[in-house]
Amino acid sequence: MKVATELNHAPITRTKDQPLIYLVDDDPVFLTLIQSELSSMAKVRTRAFSSGESCLKEMHKNPSMVVLDYELASDNPDNMNGVEVLRKIKESNPETEVVMLSGWDDVNIAVASMKFGAYDYVIKNESALINIKNRTKNIFKKFQILERLAQEKMYKYYALGLIVLIGTFIFVLQWLVKP
Repeated sequence: MKVATELNHAPITRTKDQPLIYLVDDDPVFLTLIQSELSSMAKVRTRAFSSGESCLKEMHKNPSMVVLDYELASDNPDNMNGVEVLRKIKESNPETEVVMLSGWDDVNIAVASMKFGAYDYVIKNESALINIKNRTKNIFKKFQILERLAQEKMYKYYALGLIVLIGTFIFVLQWLVKP
């Protein structure tokens, strides 16, 4: 069964106010549950994919975050698994945070996911939806902190430039006024 490639019809662009989250899972029921849980968060847009390959084709739209299932190749051995998709996402979009999902409590999958840049690893169990929502909130808090730090750094450079400009102006004035 194929899942609709886009369940929300909002424009697909990354904005400060409406971050875009890609959801990738070959289980349409779980995919719908994740989308429902995340859409309860204000100002979040989601787009759902039933395969890693279809998600990768849309990475040029620069999502803020991807929730990615590990077991994507279950019905088609040619499909990439979640870790393979994660590697490709991080190659093309290193700033996009990826939360890996798995029905298996497997340390090897978790370690491989983290090794290739996953933000976190969530096991599909009764608390998975809450865990995904919490990870999403944490990722967005991280983005806000990084944005604030970048602004503060920019202000420091502006202040330094202004000091240099004033100093140069004073030097030139003194040079021009000299008898």
